[in-house]
Amino acid sequence: MNFLSMIKNKLGALSISLGIFAVVTTINSQTIQLTLWDRDFEKPIAILQWVNLSYLLMAAVSTLLIGRFADLIGRKRMFIYGLLIYGLSTSLLVAVNSFELLLVARGLQALGAQCVMGLSVGLMTTMFGDENRGSAVGLIASIGSVSVLFIPLTIGYLAEYNNWRLFFILPVALSFISAYILLRVNLGTETVTIDNVDVKSLV
Repeated sequence: MNFLSMIKNKLGALSISLGIFAVVTTINSQTIQLTLWDRDFEKPIAILQWVNLSYLLMAAVSTLLIGRFADLIGRKRMFIYGLLIYGLSTSLLVAVNSFELLLVARGLQALGAQCVMGLSVGLMTTMFGDENRGSAVGLIASIGSVSVLFIPLTIGYLAEYNNWRLFFILPVALSFISAYILLRVNLGTETVTIDNVDVKSLV
């Protein structure tokens, strides 16, 4: 592996890692956020559960579509679209002032997050090769573990001072930084494998 290839792989791994960290922090903080939304939106827990349900439903419905569109336009491009969708929807949570908008933002967030998590292993494997697949998966798992430690230390502190919305600023910034780096780096993963998407069959 020449020097330029090493730099390309490291930048690619960095950008994908930033995106994964941003997504996993918000996924793993949902239980803590539920109690905070109860305080701010004054809704019963039975209603607030729909916030997490909307996230899970969108993630489940979009999984197959994301894979097919990634085959159509390329995994890297689909990953970047996911980062942008995730970043924009998460930024809504910083200023959300109604329960309905919260539901919409979480649904869109799930769509973007599913793009990131669903395509991350494939992108990492393409960069480092099948022989280093274990290292790629290990890196992703390590990022998830670090994010779990990050959540209670930050959102708990912010919630104490009634600023839980500030928790989403870092994931927003990381998602846009990740997208920017990926736009500048050629990962060699833009090859498409299908010519069109049979939406009727998918439905």
